[in-house]
Amino acid sequence: MRTYLDKPGGPRTVRLMTGAWVLLALQAPVEAQTRITQYFVTPAALAFSATDPDEGGPAPQQVSITVRLEHTQVQRSWTLYVESETDSLSGCGYIPASALTAACTSATHDSGNNSAKAYCTSAPVPVSTTRAVVAYGNQGNRDHNLAVNLKISMADSWRYQAAMSPACTTSLRYTMVAP
Repeated sequence: MRTYLDKPGGPRTVRLMTGAWVLLALQAPVEAQTRITQYFVTPAALAFSATDPDEGGPAPQQVSITVRLEHTQVQRSWTLYVESETDSLSGCGYIPASALTAACTSATHDSGNNSAKAYCTSAPVPVSTTRAVVAYGNQGNRDHNLAVNLKISMADSWRYQAAMSPACTTSLRYTMVAP
């Protein structure tokens, strides 16, 4: 290694500069990750039943999601996704998960800070085994709760045979991403 001491700009200089960058990177302040400390979904599973699909089909199901965010930062976003855990509903013959749509009816926060934002997507999204955005926003700079309400409906319910017992059931996954 000493052979490079007399060569300005040689490999030793590059090594020293690389070492300086590592040192700067280690001394840079590390921002705390946003923490999700509470996460509630009601109800846990959905059941759809109807006597005659020509009469409007199964009633839409309401879902409420409440999330507590801590260590938030103004420049950070949050996103809520929905996806089906299976490709079809169970208990009533074959009805694909894609027969369902998820519509965000409200998205609110209790931050008391105008930098925190909560929005619904503009249109219902089809449910599938691939996650889709239903609500999103900005975290703001205070710990707070988010509340998102969804309406899960059966699209084109007239296409599927009605069933009262057993009811068609499904479990949906709601994923909150808050970096």
